[in-house]
Amino acid sequence: MKLNVIAATILAAATTFAAQASFAEESPLMQDRMVKLTHSVQQQPTEQAASHPVNVEAAAKQG
Repeated sequence: MKLNVIAATILAAATTFAAQASFAEESPLMQDRMVKLTHSVQQQPTEQAASHPVNVEAAAKQG
């Protein structure tokens, strides 16, 4: 009986360690993905603002 408890404890500890290790490996990938997403979101308003004055100037020249 004691052997079963010890084996179960060791198995649980190994499983917990493996789960934590797998999350640690994904963490840099997720950070890189979030950084790329943040940069793309930040660039969209900048690109829209950059194109907006050109459209206003073109409308002013036509009008």
